[in-house]
Amino acid sequence: MLKAEATLIEQVVERGLKRLEVDQQLQQVRIVPREDFRYSPIVGVEMKLDDSVEAEAPLYVAEQLFEEVMADPSDKVLDRKTLAMVTWDERHKPSRISEVPDLFYSQLRMLISSNTVHEKERRLLEASAIELLDARLKKIMTYAIVPSLPQEVLRNLTPEESYLLELLRLTISSWRKEVLRIGGR
Repeated sequence: MLKAEATLIEQVVERGLKRLEVDQQLQQVRIVPREDFRYSPIVGVEMKLDDSVEAEAPLYVAEQLFEEVMADPSDKVLDRKTLAMVTWDERHKPSRISEVPDLFYSQLRMLISSNTVHEKERRLLEASAIELLDARLKKIMTYAIVPSLPQEVLRNLTPEESYLLELLRLTISSWRKEVLRIGGR
């Protein structure tokens, strides 16, 4: 593969994932503030959050509030135990991709980078995350060559994984057409 081709592929993947990340960062999530405060998600618009009153905020605001311990998520978030259960499921159910929590990879990054996680625990979380990712990737690569997929499979993929699946399917389809020289362009 030419270096320019590799660079092009890297840029396509990076841009696609950045677009998904921006979409996710703008999604509203439920939070419970630990104190009263105001913030401005859009210039000129001010929002007031009250202590202990559940509210919605964009994910990018919520993540900052969680990091500064100014709010807690009202929905269940990914923790070590849930990560271990999903990893076990992926490893022991090779023909089925497990359902994961909403904003899974965002939550996984938050869990690993949390200030409350010690270095030894961080390494264990990273190892578990890589094992889980590899197990899911194997399934996604298999799905890439299957003509049609059950709705359950599609529902259980994260947006990042759906993007990868589409990219792989397109690449494989293009490759097949070129190798066999059949089908339209």
